[in-house]
Amino acid sequence: MMKILQLVLVFSEIFIQSSCLLIRQYHYISNPLNWTEAQTYCRQNYIDLATIESSEEMDKFLKAIERPTELESTVKTNSRFMGFLDRVEPEKHSLKLRLKINSPVNLNDPAVKAELLKKFQKELTDKGVSGVKLKWTEQRDGNVFQKEESKTNSAL
Repeated sequence: MMKILQLVLVFSEIFIQSSCLLIRQYHYISNPLNWTEAQTYCRQNYIDLATIESSEEMDKFLKAIERPTELESTVKTNSRFMGFLDRVEPEKHSLKLRLKINSPVNLNDPAVKAELLKKFQKELTDKGVSGVKLKWTEQRDGNVFQKEESKTNSAL
């Protein structure tokens, strides 16, 4: 049955292309899906997952999307068409900070952590960095900040 279906699809594609009746219709789905999930979704709800084969097709596709997206800005910053990546999760970077404070404030207090994040975010925005989401990573003990033990030079 599968071979017959493939043959019919290939025949239909050739027939439609040769008669110049092929009108590609794209549907933008904002759900984050990997390649397999997207293909299954498109086959269940439409015809198939689209393959964009050129930068011209990509431009047409992006113009069809009502609002600018991260995808659009990513594609337009590249000098040549690279195709889609099979990645759903945005890139994540981590940065360890060592803070030296001269105050009895508890850095693990939720209000203090929120205020620090707000200040870091404002600093990034002021420097022209956008599209960054900051969050704290909690350690196993539930704290973000760990008190560093004083290092003393002891004679051996």
